[in-house]
Amino acid sequence: MKHITYQRTKRRLVQRTLTTPTKDLDNCKSEFTNAGFQILSEHTFVTKSVQKDISGDNTLIIYSTPVPLKDAIDKLKPIIDSLPYK
Repeated sequence: MKHITYQRTKRRLVQRTLTTPTKDLDNCKSEFTNAGFQILSEHTFVTKSVQKDISGDNTLIIYSTPVPLKDAIDKLKPIIDSLPYK
């Protein structure tokens, strides 16, 4: 488990989670990194679903960014749109 240290700043740190099929994890992590997000932690689990493209191994990604929430949402939209969850 990673230990995370935060420094006090005047900016707020945005922390959120996102679930992705584990088979797409490397690509998703690359997209997050390229968009300026930091992956804090991951947790893989099995999903039983009738939606075949998400049934099976999935990974919960915990990420953060010092970017304001409005700007972070703009950067997240293309990543979220690429996921099979509808």
